[in-house]
Amino acid sequence: MNTRMIGRSARAATIAMAWLWAGGGLLQAQTNQPTIIKQVTDGKPWTLMMVKENRTMKLTLNPDGTGKMEGGPMTLCPTWHEAASGGVCMKPMAMMSEKCVTFRREGPFMVGVNNGEVEFRLQR
Repeated sequence: MNTRMIGRSARAATIAMAWLWAGGGLLQAQTNQPTIIKQVTDGKPWTLMMVKENRTMKLTLNPDGTGKMEGGPMTLCPTWHEAASGGVCMKPMAMMSEKCVTFRREGPFMVGVNNGEVEFRLQR
């Protein structure tokens, strides 16, 4: 693969994932966030369904603050940390901004919410 193709893949991944990381507002903490955060960041893969793009990927968030996102043009290695006001803040790669969400359970899904809007759904 030449460098032009790698550059295109990186740009495509950045554009495809920008919805998840754009912005930076946090919702108020929910009382069940610590329990949900431990479930979401247990090191086991989730199916990540991006709402606006109608796209599915695989997301794994490890307890140590690292992770893996697969299914796009390239694999991303996000980092994450628990937000002071609840929820989780994630950064997929150095050139992308951090995005913070809170989680809520909706049936079989863990739903990531930012500023009152559902950003993604996680399911196993």
